[in-house]
Amino acid sequence: DNGAPAQIERAQLTLKSQDEHLSVDLQEPLSLVAASDGAAVLPPAAFTFNLVGDLANWKRRGTMWLSEPPDMKLAGNLSLAVGGRIDLAHVEVLEANWRSQPLEISTPQISLAEPQMVGNFKGRVDTNDLLRLEIEKLEVQSTSFSLGARDSANPDGSGSRVGQAMFLVDLDRMLQNVQTPAAASSAVLPPGVTPASASLAEPTQYSASGRVQGQLAWQFTSQSAAFNLTADGQNIVLLSKAADAIAPTPMWEEPTMTAKVTGNWIAESGAANVDNIQIQLPWMNYAGNLTYRPEGDLQSIAMKGQAVYDSAALTVKIAPMTGNHVQLYGQQTVPIDVAWKSSIDPNASALAGLKAVTRIGWEQARVAGIQLGKADVPVTIDAGQLATAAEFEVSGGKLRW
Repeated sequence: DNGAPAQIERAQLTLKSQDEHLSVDLQEPLSLVAASDGAAVLPPAAFTFNLVGDLANWKRRGTMWLSEPPDMKLAGNLSLAVGGRIDLAHVEVLEANWRSQPLEISTPQISLAEPQMVGNFKGRVDTNDLLRLEIEKLEVQSTSFSLGARDSANPDGSGSRVGQAMFLVDLDRMLQNVQTPAAASSAVLPPGVTPASASLAEPTQYSASGRVQGQLAWQFTSQSAAFNLTADGQNIVLLSKAADAIAPTPMWEEPTMTAKVTGNWIAESGAANVDNIQIQLPWMNYAGNLTYRPEGDLQSIAMKGQAVYDSAALTVKIAPMTGNHVQLYGQQTVPIDVAWKSSIDPNASALAGLKAVTRIGWEQARVAGIQLGKADVPVTIDAGQLATAAEFEVSGGKLRW
């Protein structure tokens, strides 16, 4: 109408700069107008996209065409090839291959720096409906993790898709490569300490080491996604490093860990139900469930479960913190009930909406040579405030707090 083109029969765009190039090849007709009643509708047009070069240079070139450039930093050498289909409403990615060395992506919320990453994908990613995801083949290799996944149509004829992935994660390298800036504004600070003054002191840094490998199975329908995750960890160590420390100090160590998680995600509401959570450690077993609900500007998480732990084994775990002055005996079964509501407001306290109820106890205990009787100590957290009270026998008397 009015002389405006109705479709593009074929198009090719190539940009070159020394060793860098970008090319887009539209291989089939692309409609530029919405389909009218009774008119033939063109299917999405096949296209290929290729990019080679420094991401920082390509970001700078692309920024010239944007009215509001994204608050994102890109760096690293990338070779990317994408094939798929496109129309005015959506894009379908059917295959992709990429190699980066390195890859650096940084936003105000998170930064990723992988020295090397190689990936290959074949299937379908629909920008209009992610639940139509198809993974004929996905392989990703990097310095901190590896991933392989496949899926297929459900043999029950329901139209859903079932798939499975295997993964391996190096926690030390992963936490080095993925960073999140400290949010001082969301911390609960002591009286008299302002965010400005607190930011002057460098915070303690926390990290972890060890390896985690596992499997993820899923089933996608047009309304929901069900998943089943099994993971095994080996030599998991949590570490802390004060600002003036030369090296990090181990805080907690677990030679083995097994986790199983089963649940589902609802597309319409964004809610998630984790029906079964099982965590097995050499000294403790936990079983429970979790629900996640987005509620406007708020999001809520509720977790209920039960932990069974061996007090004597726990004594060994906490010995570095107690100096071997505490010995606990007996097996304990305790409830764990956590509810947390958080706001998307970055200035809101992360602890204000936290409530938790549990208890700790022992059949017998010895502290610095003093014999303690059986105890069952309730512990509550309300709006980030810890409260507890107990009474138990101590060397023929009673201790109350």
